[in-house]
Amino acid sequence: MVVKLPQLAHVAAVGRLAQQQFGKRSSRLVAGNFMLLLLEKFVRFGLSFVVGAWVLRYLGPTRSGSITYVAATVAIMLPLARLGLDPLLLRDSNQKPEQRGTMFGSAIALRAIAGIVLFAISLGISAVDGNLESNALLVAILSLVLISQPYEVFELWFQASGQVRKPVTARLTALFILAGLRVASILSGAGILVFAFLQTLESWITSAINYAFYRSSRPFPLTPRAKTGLAMLQEGWPYMLSGLMIIVYMRIDQIMLGNMIDKRAVGIFYAATSLLEAAYFIPTMLNVALVPTFMQAAAKDPFRYRAMMSLHINFALFYSMIAAVALHFLAPYIILFLYHERFADSIPVLQVYAFAYVFVCVGLAQSNWFVVERKGRITLLKSCIGAAVNILLNLWLIPRYGVVGAAYSTIAAQFAATYGSAILFNRQLLHIQFVLPFSTEMRQRLRQSPGQGAADDAI
Repeated sequence: MVVKLPQLAHVAAVGRLAQQQFGKRSSRLVAGNFMLLLLEKFVRFGLSFVVGAWVLRYLGPTRSGSITYVAATVAIMLPLARLGLDPLLLRDSNQKPEQRGTMFGSAIALRAIAGIVLFAISLGISAVDGNLESNALLVAILSLVLISQPYEVFELWFQASGQVRKPVTARLTALFILAGLRVASILSGAGILVFAFLQTLESWITSAINYAFYRSSRPFPLTPRAKTGLAMLQEGWPYMLSGLMIIVYMRIDQIMLGNMIDKRAVGIFYAATSLLEAAYFIPTMLNVALVPTFMQAAAKDPFRYRAMMSLHINFALFYSMIAAVALHFLAPYIILFLYHERFADSIPVLQVYAFAYVFVCVGLAQSNWFVVERKGRITLLKSCIGAAVNILLNLWLIPRYGVVGAAYSTIAAQFAATYGSAILFNRQLLHIQFVLPFSTEMRQRLRQSPGQGAADDAI
């Protein structure tokens, strides 16, 4: 896909549009949140390169592949444990402030029930699945993350209210604690179960700190109600199934490789893909920082909202294409430097998988549109398309091309979910991305001064 220069000229204008609509205070809030998230993600990215690579070298392809295989199996249950409530809490905590206590209280109760049930199901699956039976203790340890999901709602509250500093502090604290524990485990010659436990522990530490922050301020009492919970489940199920489908086509490669080849193949695939997934922080933090702005823009000025959405998506397309090409050519040097010769088979995987980054970034940028426009069912359809394409292509490509075949399947699945589904179900989003930037009204609005924009709103 070609990025045209007139599109790129509009990228820098997203901040200007936000300032026209909401003033300098909102712009400073967005910029401040963005910088905090940027700091956190760079720290996480750096530790992933140092400590994460050290852990992989220590465990080797087979043992790291065993943890990854079980973790991928458990990860498929995470969207079910979250019940699709995340986008609803982010949206309605600002639009319906009087209902915050009942919404968040109901979300905690629902997730607690779901987490316990899914934990029991996970243990039951490990008892009957031949691929998991020998790793029953590993499954039990990694499945503990399902029970921690109720406490993640406190992080959602901080995000929705613009208090990014608190969840960032929680995640960084947990990150440094776990990095130290992993280094100590390597130096002491710990086994695979220890590293599995540390992987689960990070979620619990983060949730505990966020809960402590909530307790210290008590912005509202938590009052779960069955009626509120039922209403949230009715609206949230498309997002839950959508999240399930996303996890399926993001993790099914690892599960199918483990079943069709072996655990070493899973370790080789994970060593390459984890590097790219660490870079997902760029589109993710942009989304988190801009969510409040998009929500307000949609209510106050629909055209500026669409313009900002267009610039956001096109910016994601631009920087992700540059990153993908650079990573493709640097893959041999990165893999050998981080993991040494034991993971040399990961080089061609990373060279191919790098281009999935383009569609991941664009898809994450598009996700704001689906939440604000309440198009959860389209989100579900696009995720189903991506999952189906990935599974079918894996059945064809893995026997022929091995681990690299799984990388090709992921690229095709990401493209189908991002653009194929838009062609079928939501061409309005394609119009916003590719047509709106060249419209006369867009150019006129971008030339307006902040004062003129405010005057137009008053008229």
